[in-house]
Amino acid sequence: MTEKEKALFYRKLREQLEKDYVFPSIYVFELMVALGEQEEKITQIKSLFDPTVLISTQDRNETKILKIQTVMISSLDIIRIYKEAAKIEGVSLRI
Repeated sequence: MTEKEKALFYRKLREQLEKDYVFPSIYVFELMVALGEQEEKITQIKSLFDPTVLISTQDRNETKILKIQTVMISSLDIIRIYKEAAKIEGVSLRI
């Protein structure tokens, strides 16, 4: 994905979040972690959130799906976390 495509994607995501939620709001992140060094990647993902946040995992084929439910203050906070998670190799966003 090019930088221009990323910018458009996140702009549309922000518009959709602001349409669907009244902040602060409970939000559920879903992230997929590919096979290989999953525990290290999951640790990196956990570091993006408050340590008290509950994270559930589900195994699907060669992928682990993480669901993280937390209170978010704004759409920009949600996007910030998605951007940081996208930097982790082998992690895919489920939006």
